[in-house]
Amino acid sequence: MPRPINDSDRSLVVQQVRVVVHTMGYFFDGDTRSGNHASIFLVTGSEQSIRLNIIKDGPTDTMGTLQIQVCEYVNSTSALRKWDFPAPPSRTVGQFLDLLVSKGRHRYQLARSGVGCRFWVSTMIEDYESARYLVSTVTMNAVSLKNALQYNYTRDQGPEYEPMVPGTFV
Repeated sequence: MPRPINDSDRSLVVQQVRVVVHTMGYFFDGDTRSGNHASIFLVTGSEQSIRLNIIKDGPTDTMGTLQIQVCEYVNSTSALRKWDFPAPPSRTVGQFLDLLVSKGRHRYQLARSGVGCRFWVSTMIEDYESARYLVSTVTMNAVSLKNALQYNYTRDQGPEYEPMVPGTFV
């Protein structure tokens, strides 16, 4: 069970940044595709990560709430797809969180429909790449991730194009 982050967790060294698209299951009887949710995991050990997650508190809310949780795992059971970026040596969880706050990424208004997590994740990866908090390559970088996040992922099915709906940083 994830727990809230504490001050000592800020000094943990990030080994890699993992972006995950999770299944949210099927919402309606006739659905043929599962709902998706994207989040970021700062992997700090073989069995530990810090999850950065933007959620809405209630069904009609559009203001995102930033969740930062310590997880005793690195592979989520709800993961449909994942993308890994190595982190440069000695970058800490605290540095990643401080950059998030300094860029105002903790204040995020979801789209009117209540979605926008993929845009938030994509923006965070762009920020981390620009600050050299992750190691990108020609084939795995913020642009290629943004393109990959433009799809819906469902178990035992191919990806289906689903344009990203941006929210607004306020």
